[in-house]
Amino acid sequence: MIECGPARASVVLNGKTIRYQGGTCTRTGTTLSLYIGTHVTGGSSDHLFYLYLLKRSPTTYTPVTALIGIQLAYASYHWTTGTLKTTTGASSGTFKGTLVKFPQTKSAGTFSGSYSC
Repeated sequence: MIECGPARASVVLNGKTIRYQGGTCTRTGTTLSLYIGTHVTGGSSDHLFYLYLLKRSPTTYTPVTALIGIQLAYASYHWTTGTLKTTTGASSGTFKGTLVKFPQTKSAGTFSGSYSC
């Protein structure tokens, strides 16, 4: 397992920019997980960005092959449509698509952004 940081991310959700910094990327074999903000096990946070993927080639992912989520004001939002494009090794990337508010399936709007480890 390799941990690196500081991780950063910027998300534009429905036209509003949210910045995250000071997180950690964890690499275990081909798995990359990234958490930036307050991660509460079993609960929601007021400010969290997370990403999980299995590194592969090609470096374009969809919600079927990767997970992106944010938590704002104790509400959870999950990526449902769009693409994530990473650099080789997945140490940075850009994403765009739509989010849904968990546990509902109604769209919470469009989002885009980037991350780096």
